[in-house]
Amino acid sequence: MKDGPGEGFAVEVIVPTSKGFIIGGTNATLHIFEKSENEKKNYIFSRERTLVYKESVSKIMSMCIDEDWILFGLGDGSLLKTPFLTEK
Repeated sequence: MKDGPGEGFAVEVIVPTSKGFIIGGTNATLHIFEKSENEKKNYIFSRERTLVYKESVSKIMSMCIDEDWILFGLGDGSLLKTPFLTEK
């Protein structure tokens, strides 16, 4: 399992959640991290999610989260929302 987003991924926004945090950035991609019970790592990479919107690929510039939805502002000026699913 990877420790972070990796090369070529520009982090644009980080938002805390009740279980950890979510990073949004390049290619309309989210990287979800959750608290770890491992004493050596505070957070572990949980999963990646890429938003599919039109045929263009844009970066996530802003993000707001509540219990049911993630709201996004994309680099092309679009505003989107998607269900916020806490399970894998």
